[in-house]
Amino acid sequence: ESEDFAALIQKQFKKTFKNKTKDRGVKQAGFHVLVGATMPNVLIEVGFLSNKQEAYNLSKAYYRRQISESIFQAIVDFKIKYEKPILKK
Repeated sequence: ESEDFAALIQKQFKKTFKNKTKDRGVKQAGFHVLVGATMPNVLIEVGFLSNKQEAYNLSKAYYRRQISESIFQAIVDFKIKYEKPILKK
């Protein structure tokens, strides 16, 4: 489920930002903060402060809002996908 959730977030980022940001894809790693969780979980990197353009973008409220709205929509999509079979019973 975590991989699916990450893919939905990536899909929303592609839709929102089109070719404005580099798509670094979805990767797996055993980050300490994610290990042992009993629910779907992802770690989202939305940019690097060491990159001048990304740091500039992240300093803008509208850019951060676009990021948060993309994540929110991915959560909604994930919830609908996994709760729909439950609601049909």
